[in-house]
Amino acid sequence: MRAPFFWLSLLLAFQVGSQPLNFIPILNPSFEDHPGAGKLPNGWYFCGPVEETPPDIHPGGWFRVTKLAEEGQTYVGMVVRDNGTTESIGQGLNHAMVPGQCYHFRFYAARSLEYFSVSRSSYQLTAFDQPVRLQLWGATKNCTERMLLAESQTIDNPEWQPYDLRFQATKAFDHIILQATYAKQPAYNGSILLDRLSPLVEVAHCADTAPPTLPDIDLSSQSLSDLITQIRFDPITEQMEPHYFKDASGQAHFVNKFLWQSLQLIRQSSPDKKLLFAVGGLNTTSIEARMFSLQQMLLQSGFNFKQFKIRPLKKQDKKKEWDGKNKAEDLLIRMK
Repeated sequence: MRAPFFWLSLLLAFQVGSQPLNFIPILNPSFEDHPGAGKLPNGWYFCGPVEETPPDIHPGGWFRVTKLAEEGQTYVGMVVRDNGTTESIGQGLNHAMVPGQCYHFRFYAARSLEYFSVSRSSYQLTAFDQPVRLQLWGATKNCTERMLLAESQTIDNPEWQPYDLRFQATKAFDHIILQATYAKQPAYNGSILLDRLSPLVEVAHCADTAPPTLPDIDLSSQSLSDLITQIRFDPITEQMEPHYFKDASGQAHFVNKFLWQSLQLIRQSSPDKKLLFAVGGLNTTSIEARMFSLQQMLLQSGFNFKQFKIRPLKKQDKKKEWDGKNKAEDLLIRMK
């Protein structure tokens, strides 16, 4: 199930007291997909040289990389090479950046202590374990007409760490590109592991490096059926409505808050149950986009492919018993 690269929507806002938290969402921000070498995560496109392979989805043992994901099930690994080429991925945004507006962007990254591949210069098995940096580019086309927005410090820590970038949009960019880049010269073999992206959050000042204050979530008083009732798909983007919030421990989450809390309740009461989801929509394209969005958020919330099944809604489904359904009755959930 793959979502379209470009989908229109309104800018999302979440209230924090009297101040709105405005953000531009990112599709599949924790790179959830089946692991694979030279494979792009769902929702992302390749922006590297055509003569080189795409980045890799870990962990799957490829190139001796076995580190567990920081969030969800999988993450992406990108390399820089001794022949001067680097890897990058991008996606279209559902809302263009506002020229002159400052944005905050957080990502989690680590350096793998082992990352072995063939050198493009020596054609020998070589360690791609040197630290690199991450660049964030804005663009108006898939991989071209780009401008550098921000660059991270050198990513040298072998453990997952959060990194924060601030930038001012100079144009109405409606694409972003994430690119691994060299921390020094001449060109060398290095890599970066990348996971758990935040949305692009509007902030008042580019000089203020503190992360934006996120709203708390406290839905513990609501029942499972009440929570499921409030889950909705955006009628324009066909994506499940995302929220950016923090839980009781202060951990940030970028998923649908009602789905996230439903999953926490299910884990507590029925940890061994498998979940069945029936998804409806206007047409096949709409249903596939919604199924993709749901799948990504389930994986991002810690469920694996063996713990759930997603299928299109059937006419007879609404006559059957379900553990919950949303208000629009285009999402039905049953524990098996």
